[in-house]
Amino acid sequence: MKFKVAFLLFLFSLGVSSQKTPPKVGLVLSGGGAKGFAHIGVLKEIDKAGLQIDYIGGTSMGGIIGGLYAVGYSGNQIEEIMLNTDFLALLRDILPRKAETFFEKEFGEKTVFTLPVNQGKISFPTAISKGQNVLNFLLELIDTSNPRQDFSKLPIPFFCIATDLENGTPVLLEEGSLPLALRASGSFPTLLNPIEIDGKLLTDGGIANNFPVSLMKDKGMDIVIGVNVEGKLIQKEKLNSIVALLNQIMSYPMYRKTDEEIKKLDVYIHPEIYQYTVVDFDEKIKILEKGAVEAKKFTLIFEKLARKQFEKKLIKTKRFPTEKVLISDIGVQGIRNYTRAYVLGKLNIKVGDSLSRKEVTSKIHSLSATRNYNRIEYHLSEKLKGRYFLDFRVKESDKNANLKLGVHYDLLYKSSVLATYSQKHLFKKNDLFSVDMILGDNIRYNLNYFVDNGFYISYGFRSRYNHFKSNSKFNQVSDLPNLNSINLSYSDITNQAFFQTTYSRKFALGLGLEHKWIKASTATLASAAAP
Repeated sequence: MKFKVAFLLFLFSLGVSSQKTPPKVGLVLSGGGAKGFAHIGVLKEIDKAGLQIDYIGGTSMGGIIGGLYAVGYSGNQIEEIMLNTDFLALLRDILPRKAETFFEKEFGEKTVFTLPVNQGKISFPTAISKGQNVLNFLLELIDTSNPRQDFSKLPIPFFCIATDLENGTPVLLEEGSLPLALRASGSFPTLLNPIEIDGKLLTDGGIANNFPVSLMKDKGMDIVIGVNVEGKLIQKEKLNSIVALLNQIMSYPMYRKTDEEIKKLDVYIHPEIYQYTVVDFDEKIKILEKGAVEAKKFTLIFEKLARKQFEKKLIKTKRFPTEKVLISDIGVQGIRNYTRAYVLGKLNIKVGDSLSRKEVTSKIHSLSATRNYNRIEYHLSEKLKGRYFLDFRVKESDKNANLKLGVHYDLLYKSSVLATYSQKHLFKKNDLFSVDMILGDNIRYNLNYFVDNGFYISYGFRSRYNHFKSNSKFNQVSDLPNLNSINLSYSDITNQAFFQTTYSRKFALGLGLEHKWIKASTATLASAAAP
């Protein structure tokens, strides 16, 4: 390793010293899921050496970390961000329970599996998560004032790579919404849904080009540093399962492409992180340290390049966006089935509010909880001094029906299987119909129809059939000392029509009518034997 570094220093002294202008240095960060935390360790060492990066590009996690670096966050700041982020919660789109709708809290938390229903046919989800929490995370950290931003105009020019899901070709993302571009580049298959940008359905860039060195060379860089956190092909001794075989086969094109790209690098950094997987997010501290250890081997190269940069740009270290801003106007784009009043009612945002980006995220949680949107994005721009325009861009879900399945057991109803069918837009654009069928020892159903008007008064109808049989012990009844138990059969049908409004998302106030039919009977009385 020492010989390799010395040789590189010799080459740089020959090539770079002859230049009258400072060498342009590009940095390429590969994809690799959780293994991408190693990039942060490398960035910290680059910062320590005083080396200024002139262009940065990346794929997937490399794109996300590179994007944060490009907008002005330092290696230390990115480390702080990543160490304080629960990535498993982000990837699973977990929402705070307080954000859930009253309807969802009461009727939607009883099942385990959810299967989309499209034109009467049951299908499977495209991924575990829609990725809204990942997008929220990026929106909090990155300035979104310009929805058509030129990434080459960032403090450090930047690009990232996604994959066109329709044909498998790489897509170069270097303009538009930066948070959206990073979300697309990091759309790890099966974990995060693909995302549509400019008419293209995009998924993780690692599928098509996980290490875009050639593209960086095309940007006119004199020196290109590459950090590769990919693993290796599996050795034959470990190819002992169908999963291992499939992973190996699917990895061939990516590794072949990466091998070609590595040959074009001037400085190649490959941290020793083979023991970790792309989902080892709980090992981020160890992975980050591995990246720093490997980068330290190149400190002399970083420092030599830094000394050649005699005309350095002034790049201000970005501050974490925690301040509140006054919202003077609100826009909502992308409305189809739901009204502006519905969206703003769920967000609980109005003109005159003072909000931080974190508070906007909290508001978005409430809209996400309706399950009516695939994507919720916003742009925050200053129109007059101290007065901001908050522009929401929503993409409604095209999945209007689903089937949820679960199991249940308690001492009264015994064992049962729960099947819930839900459908939106049954009669109105903003309605929801659901019916629960509980099949087992005691058959029951719950039927709900609800029209959600957001800010305005909502209304609905409910019907429930309840039935159970129970052997109730009566040996404590003093007036009937010989009565031991009653075999009880109970049934009721309840119908309700109601109006409802909510206050601060904590209280629901309703007014309605209810009709209830009850039947309780016993066929046998069991008596205790006479003494």
